[in-house]
Amino acid sequence: MAGYSWGSISHSYKKLQPGDVTGHPFNGKMFLIQTFGYVIPMITTSALLFIGEDPLINKKDVQGEVSPLFVVLLTQNFLLGHMNFALILRHVTKLQWNPLRNRVFIFTNVFSIGVIIASYAMGSKLDISTCIWVLFGLQLLGICHFVVFAIREMSEALGVPFFTTWDPEKKKEIE
Repeated sequence: MAGYSWGSISHSYKKLQPGDVTGHPFNGKMFLIQTFGYVIPMITTSALLFIGEDPLINKKDVQGEVSPLFVVLLTQNFLLGHMNFALILRHVTKLQWNPLRNRVFIFTNVFSIGVIIASYAMGSKLDISTCIWVLFGLQLLGICHFVVFAIREMSEALGVPFFTTWDPEKKKEIE
């Protein structure tokens, strides 16, 4: 993270030549929001492994069972991948990216914090492993929605019909 941070800051002082790609001007507030936007979900989802009387991180691996640690790491990877794709789309469209407006980011953090609070309120009655699987499933559903939406949006922008049928009149115009 330090290398990424230094690269962003040092790039803001770079002398630009005519025709260089300028990017966005450096904004310290947005830099902090974006940096912590990547760190916060790692903390909230990792915390799910450490709560309760018998934390899941201490669970012994059983052959044939999926480790809760693996599911949390997979959830984190999907979330970071989603946030990176959202960042790339914002960068291509020259819009400012803010992770605090990302629905999957918000859902993951609210869900994780809700499970942590519920765990302390309900004690051992709450099955945290099931909550982790529900988080993974809902997050995967949200990411699939994002992918389909991004494909549709890009196909409309490029004028390529995708998820649509050909209009015979427009097809004749193209040919």
